[in-house]
Amino acid sequence: MRISRIFFEHELSNQLIITDSDRVNYMRNALRLKKESQCILFNGKGSENLYIISQVDKKNLALQKIDELVISDSFKLKIKLYPSLIKNKSMDWLIQKATEVGVYQIQPLITEYSKSNSEAKNYSSDKLLHWEKIIISACEQSGRHYIPKIFPPIQAKKININNGLFLDVYAENHLDSAKIQNDQILNLIIGPEGGFSKDESELFKNLGLKSYHLALPILRSETAAVVASSLLLTRKQ
Repeated sequence: MRISRIFFEHELSNQLIITDSDRVNYMRNALRLKKESQCILFNGKGSENLYIISQVDKKNLALQKIDELVISDSFKLKIKLYPSLIKNKSMDWLIQKATEVGVYQIQPLITEYSKSNSEAKNYSSDKLLHWEKIIISACEQSGRHYIPKIFPPIQAKKININNGLFLDVYAENHLDSAKIQNDQILNLIIGPEGGFSKDESELFKNLGLKSYHLALPILRSETAAVVASSLLLTRKQ
């Protein structure tokens, strides 16, 4: 039987008592954990332990550590993904799947053809918390040990990086031809459905970023972000 993985942001000591009502309710009712059930707790910073539930009551769960699990990073390459803001459900899906395939960080972008500037404020407060919950859930499901950090959206014109690439359906070279070295943070920029404006593309090129395409068929923005990230992370260098 599959053992549930649960994010626990505090220190993973030998004995734990969980008192948070939402987490207790989730573990008891959603995961159906009971006395003597086993579960895995991870703190998103590289620690992960196997526990057994030693005591259950209405308000608390007591856990005893059984074993400290050995973990390691799956990918030497670390991708900082810059996805343009798209429709809410599509953006949620993008963040979930990008987390599952292994991106390192996520920096949403406000481009000329994505969400308007007036809507951006909502994405830096309540929406950011919503995205963080999606990331945590994706890590619990996929077995990732580290929680990718997501930042409040910024204007594309404020990007100040000199290492990376961006997708462009009109680019000359396929993404598979990009020369990427491991042991680095690679900035990967993804446009909205309408692509980047001429000014944005020029800005990226002036920063020294190279453009690549994913060939036909032309993918939706959220699909392109996940496909490109997975392609770069899993190919042999």
